[in-house]
Amino acid sequence: MYNIALAMAIAISSYLTLGSKILTLAVPAEALRTLPAYLQLGLNFTVNYWIPSIIIYLILRAIRAERFLNASVGIHVILAIANIQRLLYGGLLMFASTIRGGGASFVLMTLGGKINPFFKVLLLIGLLWLFIRSVASDNNHDNKEREYKPILKSASGIVASIGLITALAFLGTVYAQNRETFLVVKEKKRVYEIKLRAIQKRYDEVCKTARVNIFQRVNKPNSLYTTFLNPSYFQILKYMDYVEVRRSSTKNTKITKKAGSEKKDYLSYGDVIKEPITEITSRYHFIQSRIKNKADEKLGIFKDKFSLVDTQTGKTLASYVTFWSRDLKKICPTAPYKWEMSTIKYVFNISDDVEPEFIIHTSDSTSEK
Repeated sequence: MYNIALAMAIAISSYLTLGSKILTLAVPAEALRTLPAYLQLGLNFTVNYWIPSIIIYLILRAIRAERFLNASVGIHVILAIANIQRLLYGGLLMFASTIRGGGASFVLMTLGGKINPFFKVLLLIGLLWLFIRSVASDNNHDNKEREYKPILKSASGIVASIGLITALAFLGTVYAQNRETFLVVKEKKRVYEIKLRAIQKRYDEVCKTARVNIFQRVNKPNSLYTTFLNPSYFQILKYMDYVEVRRSSTKNTKITKKAGSEKKDYLSYGDVIKEPITEITSRYHFIQSRIKNKADEKLGIFKDKFSLVDTQTGKTLASYVTFWSRDLKKICPTAPYKWEMSTIKYVFNISDDVEPEFIIHTSDSTSEK
């Protein structure tokens, strides 16, 4: 019966990780990560396999599951193979984690990633076979009339109870020995979560101010200079002769289309030519700059301004700001490249499409090139 109980515990752990979830409710995952690797694995083994299998066994024993679970020798063999593989893999992983460098653990986990799915399927086949056989059975096997001793008066029940007490004692010992560390980490997490809520509140506030301001449109120029580059800028080359890009304080690059790429719908790195230049010839510059705000930067929120400027007149044709949070790992707008392309296309009269966040400040559609 314990073979079946262990198989059920492994199946629950494999697909629901119920034991790990309960453990992290008591001790945060950040605190558990302060433990040595082998001890982390030992705790996971205990809460996912050891304790659940004993509890399931005691439940099956209490409800006299042998009366209606009709397990054949074949089923027991299949479940035993899957159980042994899981226990052997877990034991080897704990041993490998004690070896410095992490190489042994890496090799073992790589191998496990390839073979573990096979044994998971084998385990499910065994349990499904047990279920079908038990449902289809007339329950007329020998165990139906068997007399059962109380759990604490049977050898198997006593062994299971001792095993459960031992597992709980192990968990209690680990907690007692690392209680101070766990409490410190838990307090740090609590403080960080309070800070994170403040960051989220401020981030939501500043993101509401993220808008694109359009001040003037111009006729299609033949080139553009930008202080930053992403691959989507190659698409602008379909409407211009070249794009100039700032690579460093002293180096710039001119990007042009390769011959024959004009008919392509999408240009990639292989469709362009890059050559170093010493002089910027583009009239229109798309510039990125950092706007300092000590209060926001203390919260890990940073603000960048993007301006499309006519260098001959000194006028700003369009501008907008973006915000990104280091802790939240977010940026607003969520698709900044889309804003860049839409701004360039609209200002340069390549397209009349605008984003919902665009604010048009002038009715004057064009100026001289």
